[in-house]
Amino acid sequence: MSQKINICYFIGSLNIGGTERNMVKIAQKINKGRFNVFVYTMDNGGPLEEELKKSRHSLCFWRFYL
Repeated sequence: MSQKINICYFIGSLNIGGTERNMVKIAQKINKGRFNVFVYTMDNGGPLEEELKKSRHSLCFWRFYL
């Protein structure tokens, strides 16, 4: 099998909003046999963090601050 493709999402926070919800839905439906999912946020935690953690993917949350 070929190497998995890495997908990185850069998003301001995991608070409830349209962009955030769409990112969660996409991440939950991506084929985990073909893709690795990484999520980078600027804010600590948020209501959607638990939903992402429940997905079948190994998610990596990196928080960075300006």
